[in-house]
Amino acid sequence: MEIIDFRNAQIMEVGQEEILPILNYLQRPTNSFSVEERYIVVSELLKAVQSSDLLETVLKFLFSNKMLTETSISRKIKADFANFSLPHNTAAFSVLSLYEYFFKMSAWLEDATKAKGGNATTASFPSLQIRADKNSFSHNLDEIREYFRRKMTIYAAHFDNEKSLPERERHLKKLIGFLAELAYEDNTTFYDRDLDYLRNKLASLTEDNDAVQKKSAVHIFYGIGEEVFDRIASQIEKSEANLSQIYRRMFEDKLIHCKAEKFRDWVNETFDLEIGKIRVKKSKPSELDQLYLTVYELSKRRKYL
Repeated sequence: MEIIDFRNAQIMEVGQEEILPILNYLQRPTNSFSVEERYIVVSELLKAVQSSDLLETVLKFLFSNKMLTETSISRKIKADFANFSLPHNTAAFSVLSLYEYFFKMSAWLEDATKAKGGNATTASFPSLQIRADKNSFSHNLDEIREYFRRKMTIYAAHFDNEKSLPERERHLKKLIGFLAELAYEDNTTFYDRDLDYLRNKLASLTEDNDAVQKKSAVHIFYGIGEEVFDRIASQIEKSEANLSQIYRRMFEDKLIHCKAEKFRDWVNETFDLEIGKIRVKKSKPSELDQLYLTVYELSKRRKYL
């Protein structure tokens, strides 16, 4: 299985020999996965491990590359599950991966809400609880998801303080995409209320932003161009050289249909930059070319799913 296909694959289709290569890809700085997607993939890969030796190797890799954090919680899980069967061990560390993501994101949402003038919540982040015996396995991840959901909704209510309409839309789309992916992965209606709230807010914002949109991205990108650009722009320094290189590649692939000057004016307005010129002369191949190819291919595949 190609790594790029993993996002849309059934976890049971992943071969044991493919787990470490996928993890290697995820820890590269130029990988095309978002932070939330990375944690979800790690969680699913852990559930797919079918031998104790491989689990030990995978955990060593995850901790050494800081994809899991060595804490009192992870040490307790190792100790508690030392005598349990493999399915309980893999399930426990799969839960731990999602717990880490919810913990880090909740802390970020709390700080971001305060920065926007919002009120901090007094409730503390729930402790992770995992229980197992020979015949059963349970955890309190739903309680932790509920806490995270409240944080996300509170944060969403303060988007009006973002400095530009395009930025507010990107934040909303990111949150909606993450919740929708969690709901799909877990086959649950748990997030429906929050998804409805965020989608209504996005629709209202888009309505207010119609005039801006008409002279904005819709006249810059073609087809999947906006998705490709957004994914790349979130991973690179928005320098004149980088934006020039991305403009050339996307123009050649007919993902951008405007002149360089119009693209420059758009990125300067959208990202509050002061780019002087978008240079259309070809440059030497670089890591940015590989990032572009990876994101472009991924976006094309998503389009036809």
